[in-house]
Amino acid sequence: MVTGRGRLKELHPQVRPAAEWLVMLAAAQGWDVRITSVFRSFREQDGLYQDWIRGRRVLPAAKPGCSQHQYGLAFDMVIAEDMHGPLQRAIGGAWRQVGGWWIGQTDPVHYGVFWTAPSGCGKT
Repeated sequence: MVTGRGRLKELHPQVRPAAEWLVMLAAAQGWDVRITSVFRSFREQDGLYQDWIRGRRVLPAAKPGCSQHQYGLAFDMVIAEDMHGPLQRAIGGAWRQVGGWWIGQTDPVHYGVFWTAPSGCGKT
C-alpha cells in the first residue's frame, strides 16, 4: 500500500520518474510505503529547522533556502513504519544504485539527488 503517492507530482520533472520507480519497487515487495514530505515552503522549512536546532526533532532539517525539498529535488519516504530498519536500508541502497543521494541512518527517510547547495548553506 502506498500513502501519499500523488505528492510526487511536487518533484522536479527530472527527479519524478526515478522517485516513482523507487516507490513502485517498494510497493511491489508488498511493503507499506508512506510519502511524508515532498515540496516545502520557506516557512515550513524554517519551522522544521527551528525545531531541529531546539532539539524538538529527531531527524535533521536544513536551513531555509538550503533544503532540497524547497527545489523539488527530494522526498521523504517511510517504509513499513520502520525508518531505521532493513527495508528502509534496502530501498535506500536501490536509490543509490540509480544515482540518488541517500545518507542512510542519519536521515533514513530522505531521498534526494546530488546537487550544489546555494551559497551559505554549507553541507546539507
